[in-house]
Amino acid sequence: MKQLILSIGACMVMASTAASASGINSELHKLDNTVQDREGNVYLTVSIGDQVWLAENLRSTQFQDGSAVRSGAVLNNDAANLLTYGRLYNWHDVSDERNLALRAGELPPMKIGKS
Repeated sequence: MKQLILSIGACMVMASTAASASGINSELHKLDNTVQDREGNVYLTVSIGDQVWLAENLRSTQFQDGSAVRSGAVLNNDAANLLTYGRLYNWHDVSDERNLALRAGELPPMKIGKS
């Protein structure tokens, strides 16, 4: 758990000092508890019981089939908010059958207690 908190803290520091999302993605990709979406965005994951969850908000601009989402706004239209808050999607995109979120099969296998 201490390692997970340290990892999240380190990522927050990296987020505040990195110039671009791609720089953050390359740093996050070095961690064990991450998953990558079809666009190359890398997300931290956390195990809760026997389930694996994303530890941060989505930044995707595409559905799982590659088509563009209709919403996906960045808070205050400020690119600096993308890494902190992710994108804000409307209900039409969230509930779309093309699936905005990562599929369960794309999450890495993780053992309970691994951080």
